[in-house]
Amino acid sequence: MIPESVSNIGEGAFSGCTKLKKVKLPDNFQVISDYMFSNCNIKKISLPEGLTAIGRNAFENNTGLKSIVIPEKVSYIGEYALSGCEKLEKVSLPDEMTSG
Repeated sequence: MIPESVSNIGEGAFSGCTKLKKVKLPDNFQVISDYMFSNCNIKKISLPEGLTAIGRNAFENNTGLKSIVIPEKVSYIGEYALSGCEKLEKVSLPDEMTSG
């Protein structure tokens, strides 16, 4: 688990971490950076309500992700954020999303 004091982590921080299976981001986490979880095997991720943006290629080629709920405050999702997620069956998007 990422400490509550963390609100952002740099680009590609967990890219290629194939043993990473579960992620719980802190409530005050605001931005998922570009390539942050690309080429991982995350099966479950809990996105906080305070999240405002998901960077490009953030979950690219994530081989375990089956569903994801994007919180209401997210107004931006970058290009290819979920590309190559072959097992992805369900994506819930915010009602008020303005770009992506």
